[in-house]
Amino acid sequence: MAFIRYTASADTTIVNAYQLNLQTRGTGANAGMADVGEVFSIYGRVSSGSQELSRMLLKFPISQLSADRSNNVLPASGKVSYYLRMFNAPTSKTTPRDYSLVVAALSQSWQEGVGLDLEGYKDLTKGNTGANWMSASNTQAWTSVGGDYLSTADHIYSQSFSSGLGNMELDITPLVEKWIAGTQDNYGVLIKLSASYEASASMEYVNLDAAVVYNPTGSTKSYYTKRFFARGSQYFFKRPLLEARWDSATRDDRSNFYFSSSRAPAADNLNTIYFYNMIRGRLVDLPGISSGDKILVSLYSGSLRNSGPSGSKLALYDDEKTNLTGGWVSTGV
Repeated sequence: MAFIRYTASADTTIVNAYQLNLQTRGTGANAGMADVGEVFSIYGRVSSGSQELSRMLLKFPISQLSADRSNNVLPASGKVSYYLRMFNAPTSKTTPRDYSLVVAALSQSWQEGVGLDLEGYKDLTKGNTGANWMSASNTQAWTSVGGDYLSTADHIYSQSFSSGLGNMELDITPLVEKWIAGTQDNYGVLIKLSASYEASASMEYVNLDAAVVYNPTGSTKSYYTKRFFARGSQYFFKRPLLEARWDSATRDDRSNFYFSSSRAPAADNLNTIYFYNMIRGRLVDLPGISSGDKILVSLYSGSLRNSGPSGSKLALYDDEKTNLTGGWVSTGV
C-alpha cells in the first residue's frame, strides 16, 4: 500500500452561536487562524427553541494533485482512493455522543480569514477578509446562511461517531476525482452535523432571526462540542489532510504462468515474471543493471519444487532460441 498526504490549504469555523453576553450572535466572527475547528449544535440555551450552530470550512490544494497525476506520481482514476482525515482535538468542554457529521462539497468560493476566537466569537470580519456565518468573503454573501453546499449523492458524505473523541476518516474519492478532472469547481467542503442532529428551528424563528437555519425536523437535544485540529495547529501530523491511497504492489504471473498454448488467443500466451533482488530486506539493483539496460531470461523444466533448474534451456521461439530479453522495471525489480 502506498499513500501521499496533502495538507489542507485553508480552513475556518463559522457560527451563529451567541457571544458570551447571550444577546448578540457571533455571525460575523471568523476563526481562520485558530489552531482548532469545531462543529456543534445547541438547542434552547437562550430561549425555548433557540438554535446555535457551528460548522467548519475546509479546502485542499487540488492543483497539486492534478500535477502529481500528470507526472504519474498518482495513479489514474479508478486506481486510487482519497480519504479526508481529521484528528480529534482534546477539550475540557463537554463532548457529544452518538451523532453523524456530514461532509458536503461547497458551491461557492470563500476566504479563510485571520480570526482566532472560538470562545467569545469577537474576531469579527467587519468587511475585512474572511468567511463568516453570513458571508463567504468580504464581497460576497452566502446564498444560504451557514454556507452554500451541494447535497447530491456524489457531493455529500457522512460518518457516524459514538463519542466526541473520534477521528474522521472518510472516503470522498468521487468528489476529489471531479475536482481533479475539472468537472466540479474546487471550493472545498463544509463539515456539519447532519440535519437530524442540528438544532430544530421553525419558519417562525427564521422570520425573527435571519441567522437561523430552517430545520423543522431537527434535534431538540444539544451536541456540544466536537473539535478537530486545524491547519494552524502546532501538531503537524494532526492537521487536516487528504490522503491518497493505492495498491503499489508489483505483481506478475508466476502463479499462473504458461509456456504456450495453441488453443489460447495470442494475448493469453503473454506472461510477465519479475526477478526481485532483495539485499538485507530492501530492493537493490543488480550491479550494472539500471533503467534502459537489458537482462537475458531462460526457462528450464523441473519436476521438484525449489530443486533448481535441470536439463537444458527450453526453446522459446520457433527457431529454437533459448533466451528472452528482459528489462529493468524499478529499483531491484
